[in-house]
Amino acid sequence: MKNKLFRSVKIEIITYVILSLILSLITTIAITFGIFVLRDFIKRDAIKHNVSTEAGNIKSGTGSAGSNSSTDKESNQAIGEIKNPVNGTPGGNSIYRYQEETRIKLTENRRFVGFIILEVIACFIFFFAIYFIFFTKKITDYFEQLDKGIEEFSGGNFDIKFEIRNEDELSNMARNLNRTTGEINRILAKERNEEKSRKEFITSIAHDLRTPLTSVIGYLQLVMSKAAESRNNEELLIKNEEYIRVAYDKAIRLQGLIEDLFSFTKTDSTELRLHLEEIDIVKLIEQLADECYPSLQEAGLSLEFRKVSRGYEDRG
Repeated sequence: MKNKLFRSVKIEIITYVILSLILSLITTIAITFGIFVLRDFIKRDAIKHNVSTEAGNIKSGTGSAGSNSSTDKESNQAIGEIKNPVNGTPGGNSIYRYQEETRIKLTENRRFVGFIILEVIACFIFFFAIYFIFFTKKITDYFEQLDKGIEEFSGGNFDIKFEIRNEDELSNMARNLNRTTGEINRILAKERNEEKSRKEFITSIAHDLRTPLTSVIGYLQLVMSKAAESRNNEELLIKNEEYIRVAYDKAIRLQGLIEDLFSFTKTDSTELRLHLEEIDIVKLIEQLADECYPSLQEAGLSLEFRKVSRGYEDRG
């Protein structure tokens, strides 16, 4: 199915990058917000648990007045140490202890913030990769399909057809590849037809060469066999002259066929084009009869040829 929304692979990829960035940012913010909410919930639960524990301890410590009086004095003393710090007095230790606890808490907060930043970056990269792979899956699948088709094409499979999905650069490449395979198939089909025509032509030439050559040999054999008798026989001498004439005509025809064969083998284009022309059918039949004459003489047979024109018979 063609996607007409994008007519350029570059624009499509840039769009998918922007969309992946936006969705990754939204997903990361949502996850980070969820982590902070969960952390606050855990902290509040821990504070409630500590308050409940302290309240239980206070309730369990109200049994004796002496202990209450002692605790109140220690608390007042501690408060006085914090409110009136003096160097060299026990209050200085309380201030130091408070500053140390504050420093530890700040360090823990910095570590937590750094951890959160790393976590946000990792989540952002992870979700960006997921979204980008998801959006570009069709493009990568199309790339793989084209790559597989080109591999088959380079292996000699010229019947392959590349799918055209969109109107972008990849589809244009697929369209050009289809055009190339079609042109190659057309050239191969033309070569096969030319090869077939060449074989048929050579077969025809071979047959045409063999027929007059056989006739020439036959007529020469007749001349040789009757050479001695024809010296004192005028009729045989006339026949020998006729045999020689026919043999000469066949040799000339044989020479023309050989020249045609040489011209055919030297030409660059093997496409055979037939040039039709009118022929004298009577003369052609006479030539065929002459070619068969030596074989008929050897077999003791005779050939009688007649031509009929407008209902009248003329001896030929």
